[in-house]
Amino acid sequence: MKKKYVICGIFLVIALAVVAVCLWYFSPVRFLQGVEDNRVSSISVFSGSTGKKMVIEDREEINRIVGNIQSLKLKRNGFSFNYVGFSFSLTFKDKDGNAIDSIGINGKDTIRDSHFFYKCESGEICFAYLLELADRYGAE
Repeated sequence: MKKKYVICGIFLVIALAVVAVCLWYFSPVRFLQGVEDNRVSSISVFSGSTGKKMVIEDREEINRIVGNIQSLKLKRNGFSFNYVGFSFSLTFKDKDGNAIDSIGINGKDTIRDSHFFYKCESGEICFAYLLELADRYGAE
């Protein structure tokens, strides 16, 4: 009789763990939440297509990019392990040059971090604006 309760308990713990992981995986994700745009003093942008780097320090440009990233509601869309390549890699830095966060941009609707791909559920990444800045700064 005791063995039956142990088996039921183990099954219940495993089922709860699976439900918790599924809820976490399918829940919406937002990047740079809790980061005030005035805390970001520069954004290092590396172009994956040209190999060139640019540093954005203009307050208006930073606010536009950070605001756009913060406004996006994303869903995990698969693991990013063993995948290489991106259109842009963005590193958000504070006034001391310390990295606040880093993400990869794979198009107008896909963000990548070190673990997952994320697809936009609402809104669109300012991809065209990043292309425009890359052209202006000579990184494209």
